[in-house]
Amino acid sequence: MIVCLNSTALARFSEPCADLQNASAILRSYIKRHDLGMSDMRFGFGNVSDDAGNNVGHISYNGRIWVTDANGNKTEVTT
Repeated sequence: MIVCLNSTALARFSEPCADLQNASAILRSYIKRHDLGMSDMRFGFGNVSDDAGNNVGHISYNGRIWVTDANGNKTEVTT
């Protein structure tokens, strides 16, 4: 899996992740490390793709995890 970290800090950057929880931790760390605000996010920021390139989820700016189904609908994952 990979999480997209497309922002003003780096034009297009993706980071490998083990699962959606790991993607959330990576995204929050990236935001903190680069001191980014919501306005720094670019198209695709937080999207999570599987190894085949299919969108499997999304991580919100606040770290919330959303699972994407086959129809593109997103459902929040609660812990």
